Amino acid sequence: MTFLFSFAHLKIHLWFIVPLLIFVIYQKPLPFALWSSAFAGMFIDLQGEDSWIGITSIAFCLTILITRKLRRYFFSDRIETLSIMTFIFSSLATAIRLMSVTLLHRKFPSPLTKELIFEDLLLVPALDAGLSFIVFVLPLIILEKRREKDYS
Repeated sequence: MTFLFSFAHLKIHLWFIVPLLIFVIYQKPLPFALWSSAFAGMFIDLQGEDSWIGITSIAFCLTILITRKLRRYFFSDRIETLSIMTFIFSSLATAIRLMSVTLLHRKFPSPLTKELIFEDLLLVPALDAGLSFIVFVLPLIILEKRREKDYS
């Protein structure tokens, strides 16, 4: 019980749209992926409490450009690809967003604390990756096992 309440102070904002952007990276051409990421970032910015509208859109577009080049190392037919790419995308987008906000607020150097690095760059992307595994990959595994069981 204490373990659960130790995370109560965390302000966790999961990006539920990231696994869908990973699908777009693998299935659609670059202009479509950039427009999708811009609209997804704008949607997140409009829901957030930040005063900088467009920062997440820019971060998502830059992250699309970076992670699109990683497609050759992570194949779309592998089970773990979606979770790994979700973690990478979420970490990069968070880092780009933090750098952008820091530059716009003109606070140099950025207050990089251990908590910020752990929570925003490791924990939340890991939760995003776990969410993508539970929502997208796990049902496919269960359906595949059920299909094998039905045919045997």
